[in-house]
Amino acid sequence: MNFTEHADIDATVSAFTGLVNLFIEPLALGGNDSPIQPFVTGGIGFANVRMDDWVRTNSDPAHPRPTRVFEGSSATNFAWSVGAGVSADLEEVVGQNVLLDLTYRYTDMGRVAGSGTPLPGQGNGVPEEPFNFNYRTHTVTIGVRVPFGT
Repeated sequence: MNFTEHADIDATVSAFTGLVNLFIEPLALGGNDSPIQPFVTGGIGFANVRMDDWVRTNSDPAHPRPTRVFEGSSATNFAWSVGAGVSADLEEVVGQNVLLDLTYRYTDMGRVAGSGTPLPGQGNGVPEEPFNFNYRTHTVTIGVRVPFGT
């Protein structure tokens, strides 16, 4: 029999990320004291990425093992982020230096890979390559920021 190479993958991935971030307001550094300020941000830290057991389903139902389940895995990786946004100073409204931010951030949490070990009862063969990918996110947030030392 000749089987196709295509397979569907189903997996749940989660991450716990800790970053130290730096925000820079370039116009404020140049002396502009407008209550609306653009900013750039960057951060470095770690990400603990966990992949639960993953399922590989062959596209050909006549395959001897159309569905197989493999062990999950976890890894702690170097993580980094870059972003940009705009902040509005709410001091006039709330009486202290508080900023409302709208931010876009790209975060790279490193590579996550499932194990190639099948769970009991799933056969002995391993996949050609375990399911893996680089875990990256694009995030838009609205938040409140309280600057220190102002």
